[in-house]
Amino acid sequence: AEDGIRVDTKAEVTDFSEYKIFIGEQEYSYAQINGQPLTILVGSYQVYAENYTLLEAETGNGKVRIASPVYNVTVEAGKMATQTVECEPQSAEVKVIYDSSFKDVFTGQTFSLKKKDDSAREDGTEILNLTENTPVYWNVSDDAGLLLTYAISGRHTTQGDKAYGGTITVKKACSYTITVTQTSSKGDVQLTITAVDTMKDMEQT
Repeated sequence: AEDGIRVDTKAEVTDFSEYKIFIGEQEYSYAQINGQPLTILVGSYQVYAENYTLLEAETGNGKVRIASPVYNVTVEAGKMATQTVECEPQSAEVKVIYDSSFKDVFTGQTFSLKKKDDSAREDGTEILNLTENTPVYWNVSDDAGLLLTYAISGRHTTQGDKAYGGTITVKKACSYTITVTQTSSKGDVQLTITAVDTMKDMEQT
């Protein structure tokens, strides 16, 4: 629906022609089923749609995965069977920005993310090292969100090597910008997490 998602998009969302639709074990392109009645053998089928598989969405920095639940559809002889397939974003976007107060006194800074439970992404990667202002995408299967552990390291001009860590919870269909600032001459830092979701903007320090 045109007004289905009220959010500033942070990455290109593919058009419907990119979606794959599955009916049972059979894969269809959008063009194959758009406005076309299908003749299918009597039986029960699982139906779902997605733009990317879990693996495609979690390879490298990842991509925005938009997918539907799995629907069970029963086809009876001589009857029309219909199913509305509703897709929604399954990914959370995260990127890091270093404020000038941080960059002016830290060198060699790194920012890494991993799942709190240490499980790997679909491509086998456990830890992502973020490049500043370059988003990474995480598949979020639970409506409650996904708990991620972050680690920051760098060399302070007067305080030497510093390391910081903590956790954040990300939710699907949300975009998170993590801004790292220095808050004292001792090299203390503060993270401000700005999240944009479908309902409101949230800021958390």
